[in-house]
Amino acid sequence: MSADESPVLEPDTKALLSALAAINGKVPDVALALLEGRMSPQRQREFADLLTELAELLRTHAGGLMIPGKPTEPADGSADTGIDPSPPP
Repeated sequence: MSADESPVLEPDTKALLSALAAINGKVPDVALALLEGRMSPQRQREFADLLTELAELLRTHAGGLMIPGKPTEPADGSADTGIDPSPPP
């Protein structure tokens, strides 16, 4: 695909990419602050909240995608291992 042929993105995909870019821009500073011991517990919790929001956005986005010709996989990952994740009777 050439630079002139950028794909048309759905609004939820644009929001996800924007959130990923925002987090990506913060990770180096967060990592350095943690390494140097200058990130307060409150700031750590705030960053964790951002990561949680990003994870939920990604889960929602993935849940809305259908790949033609591919069966859907259970959210618990059991399709990957063949192991039934339900507890024994």
